[in-house]
Amino acid sequence: MRRGIGADSMGRVTMKTRVVIPRAGFHVVAAALWLAAGAAGAEEFRDGFDAGLPGRLPPAPWETTGFFWTVERGALRADGAEDSFAVVRGPAAAEGRIEARLTVRRVRGAGWKSAGLALYLGPDRFWRLALVESPGAATAGPKRFAELREQLDGVWGAEYESGTRLASAGATGSRAWRDGVAYRLVLEFSPAGITGRVLTPAGKPFWEQSWAFPGAGATSFVATGRPAVESGGLESAFDDVRARLATAPAGAA
Repeated sequence: MRRGIGADSMGRVTMKTRVVIPRAGFHVVAAALWLAAGAAGAEEFRDGFDAGLPGRLPPAPWETTGFFWTVERGALRADGAEDSFAVVRGPAAAEGRIEARLTVRRVRGAGWKSAGLALYLGPDRFWRLALVESPGAATAGPKRFAELREQLDGVWGAEYESGTRLASAGATGSRAWRDGVAYRLVLEFSPAGITGRVLTPAGKPFWEQSWAFPGAGATSFVATGRPAVESGGLESAFDDVRARLATAPAGAA
């Protein structure tokens, strides 16, 4: 079950509990980590990974799409060669802010590698803000960069495709990220659009990009989702995961 602290219509503090039901394709471990709910329709979540058994899958409300995730040394660690998500279970949000501290420890694969945050609605519908390493070329070697990309109905990079193309203000910052540096990743989204930011340990801007969403009635983009972290081909450590979310209306995607 998931527990949180909220307020009723009279402004009084209340406790609330939700039952976490396992979903096909996910592996769920039972424990409670929701901390608080704010104003009506908004919820807050924080996890510093001080709970849970070391070396085990993260406790609920986390659910993972693979067995590469473990709680270790006050962090959520991923160490798989394949791409995988750890998702915070709850209703899809239409507006909010998701952030986490991410440290890439080492490379684990030879192909495309990434680690980052996601607004996750399902394996075929999500936005991902990530630190990425390209495959090593025979002459140039691998390249490292940050990106904010959309997976829409199984199409990667749908924000660039005809029929689903979105407007972007362009990316700022192009420096290569480094192993062992604790970057803070921030993903902010609303009905107007989505912005991804990467900050240095000192809180200074490192990289940023925004995408604008179409007007009311358009459905050719991922507008809602749940907080998630992602890793593939890298040994990654996530800490201080936070989210403040406004619940999406019924039927929104």
